[in-house]
Amino acid sequence: MSYCTSNPLKPLVCVGDFNSRTGSRSPHHQWMRFSPDSEVNTRGRWLLQMCNDHDMQILNGTEFDTHQPARYTSSQPQGSSIIDYVLYPAQTLHNTARPRLTVQEVPVWPPSLSSDLWGSVTILSLDGGCDEN
Repeated sequence: MSYCTSNPLKPLVCVGDFNSRTGSRSPHHQWMRFSPDSEVNTRGRWLLQMCNDHDMQILNGTEFDTHQPARYTSSQPQGSSIIDYVLYPAQTLHNTARPRLTVQEVPVWPPSLSSDLWGSVTILSLDGGCDEN
């Protein structure tokens, strides 16, 4: 990550299932986050520290997210949580080309399983951002 974030002319954007719960915490205080998932776990603290160390911002639940508060990215019989994130270079968030995060949940009901077993697939999409100037 250090190598990938070292060149400001080539901004790094990370999207994925980090299996981390960060509540409404933000690595950068200028962008408040609002999350319906209030839990913060060990992996979440690690993710926040990594974002802070590499000047990355979590976009979920910020002004760059089309949903306020952030949408859950994992829904299962045991409960819902936010574990999938978009990490974005904080220094580029002041550019004119602002990113827009959209989270879409697609329900999955396998017909071969009983109705009490269900889940969902979450699609995170990012539009705009990272000005090329």
